[in-house]
Amino acid sequence: MATKGRYTTIEAAGHQVRLSNPDKVFFPEAGHTKLDLANYYLEAADAALVHLRERPTTLKRFVDGAGGDFFFQKRVPEKAPKWLETATTPLT
Repeated sequence: MATKGRYTTIEAAGHQVRLSNPDKVFFPEAGHTKLDLANYYLEAADAALVHLRERPTTLKRFVDGAGGDFFFQKRVPEKAPKWLETATTPLT
């Protein structure tokens, strides 16, 4: 893992992933940072992904940490890496 300025690079599933603002406090009461959360997801990935595989999901974004306002990101960003698998689900 390399830290440069306001981002760090982590390895996830054999890919180098850029994580912006790794020192940003995401859970103020416990003092956990965005990087702490990313590392937790990496540790829990094998157990969690078994249950999420081939299920539709959306991204709930907390710009100012877990206690702040949030929004649902419905579209995959244009700058998403080519290896990211996506699917479109029809509205029912």
